[in-house]
Amino acid sequence: MNPFDLLEAARILALADEQGASRQANLRRAASTAYYALFHCLARCVADSLVGKTKGRRSERAWRQAYRSLEHGGAKNKFRNVNEIKVFCQECRRFAKLFSDMQTRRHDADYDPAI
Repeated sequence: MNPFDLLEAARILALADEQGASRQANLRRAASTAYYALFHCLARCVADSLVGKTKGRRSERAWRQAYRSLEHGGAKNKFRNVNEIKVFCQECRRFAKLFSDMQTRRHDADYDPAI
């Protein structure tokens, strides 16, 4: 999954020239898609760090397993734990906050009928 393709899809949805309920549906889908772009970016970084970035020098099966092992709720909970996150650099802490905020927005966009 290419996170940049997901970001482009989210951009198209957010900028779609719709009115009323269609506009709200597009914005909800855009928020969800933008979150999945972050999630797949994180999953790729995890797999690359654990198994290796170079395709010819890594086990593809192990890489896929590492990529698929990331859990949405678990990642959000770890990223919200200030004591665990404070040891990381500023950029990582910003990503952690963005990820957990977007995960909440994705959940609300997908499951909260009041939004």
